[in-house]
Amino acid sequence: MGSRFCAVWLASVSSLGLVSGCTASKASLQLVSAEQALLRAERFEAPTRAEYEYTMAVRYLEKAREEAGYSDFRIADALARKSAEWSDRAIIFVERGGKALLQFDDVTDDAAPPAPVEQPIAPTPEEPEDAFEVDEELELEVEEIELEPEPAAPEEESP
Repeated sequence: MGSRFCAVWLASVSSLGLVSGCTASKASLQLVSAEQALLRAERFEAPTRAEYEYTMAVRYLEKAREEAGYSDFRIADALARKSAEWSDRAIIFVERGGKALLQFDDVTDDAAPPAPVEQPIAPTPEEPEDAFEVDEELELEVEEIELEPEPAAPEEESP
């Protein structure tokens, strides 16, 4: 019974070692893949033409390396995948035109200033002449009305 327990224990420990080794090897492959994607992005001039995307790829790769150093291989694998994704985004951004590189030699100050544009003045609405004038005074007649007092309510008797 003791030798059988040792055999089962040894098999479970070795399978655990294989599984964790497999995770580590996957993370290592993803790190290499992310590094290659970052190099491709550099060849497309992503550091200058797609700064945001390139920087995100670099930062994800740095964090993936850090997590692999702490043996958090699942996290390292996920971060390396994100780094490769951002590298691909940087390449796509550059291919679609990227950030325009402005050449200051092409810009001249010889252009004439724009002509001033006259702003139309809105017409003021005309008011009728007699709008605020009082033609005649109004006299109101007020009648005085006498009010009769209301009869008092009858008091209730207590039983």
